[in-house]
Amino acid sequence: MIKTYLSFSLLICLVFSQLLCAQQSNFQIPQAEQQKMMGLVRSIYQQFQSLPFNQSDLSSIIQRFNTPCTLPSSERYYAESLRAKADEHNNDWGVDFRGRFLANFNGQPIDDTDIGDEESGSQGYVELSWELLNGGLYENHHRAKSLYQQAELVSLQAEAKQITNTYRCLRQELPQLFIGFTHQVLQLRLEFMQAVYAIERRAYFKGWSQFDDLLVSKDEIVRIQHELDYIKRSPFFVAQSAELLNPPLVDININKLLDAIAQDSLAPQLAELQQDILRYKDDKKIASRLRVFVRENLLEDDQFGHDSANIGVRFSVPLTWTDDDELQFQLLQLEKQAALGNWERISKVRDAYQQIRYQQKQTIKQYYRYQRALERFRQAWLSVQLQYDERELVTVLTRLRTLLDASFELIETKQILYRRVNALFLQAQLKFSPEFISHYELPTENNRGRIGQRKIYLWSKTFNRLDNKYLLDFMQAKGIATVLLSDSKKINKFKKQAFLQMLKQRSLKVELMIGSNQWTLPQNHARAVQGIARVMQQADTIHLDIEPHTFADFKQHKQRYLNNYIAMLTAMRKQIGTTRLTVAVPLHWPIEFYQQTAMLVEGVYIMAYGSRKPATLIRRLSPVVDKIGAEKITVILRIKDFKDEWEIEKMTEALHKTLHIQQFGFENFNSFFTLSSKQEK
Repeated sequence: MIKTYLSFSLLICLVFSQLLCAQQSNFQIPQAEQQKMMGLVRSIYQQFQSLPFNQSDLSSIIQRFNTPCTLPSSERYYAESLRAKADEHNNDWGVDFRGRFLANFNGQPIDDTDIGDEESGSQGYVELSWELLNGGLYENHHRAKSLYQQAELVSLQAEAKQITNTYRCLRQELPQLFIGFTHQVLQLRLEFMQAVYAIERRAYFKGWSQFDDLLVSKDEIVRIQHELDYIKRSPFFVAQSAELLNPPLVDININKLLDAIAQDSLAPQLAELQQDILRYKDDKKIASRLRVFVRENLLEDDQFGHDSANIGVRFSVPLTWTDDDELQFQLLQLEKQAALGNWERISKVRDAYQQIRYQQKQTIKQYYRYQRALERFRQAWLSVQLQYDERELVTVLTRLRTLLDASFELIETKQILYRRVNALFLQAQLKFSPEFISHYELPTENNRGRIGQRKIYLWSKTFNRLDNKYLLDFMQAKGIATVLLSDSKKINKFKKQAFLQMLKQRSLKVELMIGSNQWTLPQNHARAVQGIARVMQQADTIHLDIEPHTFADFKQHKQRYLNNYIAMLTAMRKQIGTTRLTVAVPLHWPIEFYQQTAMLVEGVYIMAYGSRKPATLIRRLSPVVDKIGAEKITVILRIKDFKDEWEIEKMTEALHKTLHIQQFGFENFNSFFTLSSKQEK
């Protein structure tokens, strides 16, 4: 029984060990596959980096909002027809030339009543008459004024309609702003997803279990392709696809907008015109008639030659009791309608602004999600570049996917934000003004509130191995504004020149680091000056990495070495003129040498190594800070002295709070990145 049990146990162990070995063997990805995946990531990320992010220029946006709508309008012609009709009435003074001639062929007198001229006993006359009230001068004058006012009302209404039509047009055109950028991001997502889907399929059949986390489904690829097809069918695609516009996050100057609404003259003008039109239409004098005339009789009692002239007045006054109550109530109604309309206008604008604020929060949230995705991808990609564990490659793929997703969702939330901005202006019914809109500045996510100015040492071996963009990405992600670049003979000269140019483009600083401990010796001081002269044309600041304390007999001859060091700096200072000079020194020199050094250089970088306790470094640094001042000191921290970045941050906060240190440096890039990469895992 025991023998059988042992045999069975050995069999289980053998099978398990074989499965484990098989799993371990399957875990290894062929080198060719790794290179293929690396090439995919490099290609996608390089294209992604060329896209415009963090744009702050509002000029193109302002131009779009200021472009009037070209929709056809009929109001202009209606207003002109009203003015033409008003001119007709204005030119009609109510003056008429009248006449009548009647003949009796059967000898019977003609009854004037039958022909409607009771006021005359004449069968023939000519008359010049002037109608003054109803149907005449006064009424025509009022009608002309009313029509002029109506024409002005139509013109102002057309102006208001043009303003709203501009925003209605922009509502249809807003997607054009985002077509080019959205298309590029979707194209990158599709290219990446299709490649990853193929990788995942091979991984499944080859047993590369580490790719299980990718899980790219076919329906996701189809949905991206469907969206791309829709964009390409847009009539604006050809014109806008080349314009990669990524509009910035914006805010509304709501107080200025509300003030502009309160001071808007268009709405009061419309209300006043409506009241004037009503007054003209309701004038009670128009109901009365008054006509004066001059008449020359030509025929009377069937006899020609009758010669008589008459001057007369004809009037008609309705005997009814009237008052102005109806008109006053109508005018009050218009006044209250105008006030209510203004209240509703402001209320709708405030409500629209609340919608904008909500969308701003969504956009800000998505922006920082994008920033986190970008930083995490940079970390993983740099880790692969530095040839860490191959399993990082899977992390790179998943984080690149997250980054592409986050960038697409960010542009989508921005698009909704701009739609709501346009909806607010539509409710405001005001002609657009650039003062109504502003760029919403977000606190940078790159340095995450890190205290002080940050610097980092970068040695030539690491520099030559890593792509310039990745180095800069990491620096900006960690809030590092200055790089101390080793300018040794081993550095790639062409890569260095490109790197220096990129630093300028990103507003980052560089200090070229040179030096040899042998320069401290008096016979090498001239050589040291020549070394400075060699690089001083390439950078504004030279950093000396000369450490006399590393000589084997430094302790025995400390005074001599330090005196030689000061003499070397003095010789350099005489030759380099305005070139800035910084030096790295340890934290165990006599205090007077720190003072002498500080007088000869622009910056003293103190290598505060060996402790991660803030109290210890504060105690050791305090005498130096008291003598030369915190503004000239950069405290260099050694990364391996700390467990994580949080300890580093606590140290910088303590040094800043207690000693007012503003500048911090890290030794060195490789160590800092390694520490950061471990935290990301």
